Amino acid sequence: MVVQAAKQRASSLLSYGGALVDQVAPPDTRAQIYDNVSSFTQTQPYLSTFLFLQLALSFLPLLLFTSFFLGTVILSALAALAFSAFWIGLALLVLVPTLFVTVSIATCVWVWAVGSYLTVMYTYDFLYSRGYVGKGAVQVKVKTPSTGKEYQANAGDGY
Repeated sequence: MVVQAAKQRASSLLSYGGALVDQVAPPDTRAQIYDNVSSFTQTQPYLSTFLFLQLALSFLPLLLFTSFFLGTVILSALAALAFSAFWIGLALLVLVPTLFVTVSIATCVWVWAVGSYLTVMYTYDFLYSRGYVGKGAVQVKVKTPSTGKEYQANAGDGY
């Protein structure tokens, strides 16, 4: 019973693997590759055995180096990510209070500027309504440097 289930499972895995291989390399392509390799090994037996042994004996070290390389790249990427996250977090601990101070200062400057503008406008309107400011409100004596003559002018006349 257990043996029958194991055989059925193995058969299922083999059929799945065959279907996967068929998707990667269709059967006609595999047959053509097999024919090419077979004819090469018959025409060049020394070279084909040399290449086969090179591939067979170098496969494991190449596989180990590739796994080492991928592990190193993944580890260094994770370490770089952790390193960057640490320093970015530390920089945020400096940035947030700095932004709080600069926003507070900018708000105070804005309130001061608007308050000053409104005060000047209110004062000007107040003085203008009382006649202290405006055309003819202030008399000015002007002395020309070249002739020495004195003129009397109103401050709002454009002199």
